[in-house]
Amino acid sequence: NVTTIKFNLKYSQNVELTIFNIKGQKVKTLIKDKLDKGNRSISWDGKNNVGIKVSSGVYFYSLKANGTTNYKKMLIVK
Repeated sequence: NVTTIKFNLKYSQNVELTIFNIKGQKVKTLIKDKLDKGNRSISWDGKNNVGIKVSSGVYFYSLKANGTTNYKKMLIVK
């Protein structure tokens, strides 16, 4: 089970993509790096920072880029 998060960068910039649980606790940082402009696809295998599969439920991801942060909701179903 893999979830793919897609986004577009208009120019090269620092990007941070982080997964949080419903309590707002950080589950995993998928990327924290400078990326070139263009379309991007980042996959999440449903594991936390220590490699353990997370349980089913609602999760959020934050995408920080260009001085702004966007939040989106995801549902993990096993």
